Amino acid sequence: MKPFILGTWKANEGMNMLEGLTYNPDIIEVCIAPPDIYMDDVRKNSPPHLKLASQNCSKFKEGPFTGETPASLLKKKGVEYVIIGHCERRLNFNENSEVLTLKIRRGLEAGLRVILCLGENCLDIEGVNRMSILYRQFFSTVGKDVTIDIGYIPVWSIGTGIAPSPKDLEETFRNLRKWADSINVKGRILYGGSLSSQNIENYLNIKGCDGFMLGNMSLVDDFHEVLKIIQDSVTKKNKQQQY
Repeated sequence: MKPFILGTWKANEGMNMLEGLTYNPDIIEVCIAPPDIYMDDVRKNSPPHLKLASQNCSKFKEGPFTGETPASLLKKKGVEYVIIGHCERRLNFNENSEVLTLKIRRGLEAGLRVILCLGENCLDIEGVNRMSILYRQFFSTVGKDVTIDIGYIPVWSIGTGIAPSPKDLEETFRNLRKWADSINVKGRILYGGSLSSQNIENYLNIKGCDGFMLGNMSLVDDFHEVLKIIQDSVTKKNKQQQY
């Protein structure tokens, strides 16, 4: 499986980051999640193999829901992925498990690949076992026999420069995969939180990690360098396996 790298622009305009964007789609898969109003611009100004993701979708189908963007309309615009449950939406828009379950359903019905975000905050770490938080987030939203990707983004690592140790991440990914297997859920497991070209190599060999989610870092030049580091690492591994 090729590493999957997702750059999320959040509520920012990042068109300049598409300039000089080069990578080998046979080695890594790259996806950009811009604000929805930039979808067409990104498509026109990016390599044809670049994937598009939406940062959110409506819990409603098409209809009289002013201000909402249904998953089916995203699909018609050429969007392939949809991010659901990012901590910023859980916190700022009070998205609970009931809402997230509906959004996941709408995304799957529309034929989008869903990326469900999970993650504990600092209070969770201090108060209770973090695995119990992730366990509840997972099983309260994920149904049986589906294909979705899981994005593990610890809230305390976003924009802080602090990231979990590779050892802690391996434990987390091991549990996430075990839970997914228990209800026949297929898909990638991704990590996001305080990644950069300075530390990405520390996370490339983590067992169970299928790719990375990059937030504000996807808006700066370092994003191109991260893609290069990941691609070079995969190329090196592939050559070693030939001998």
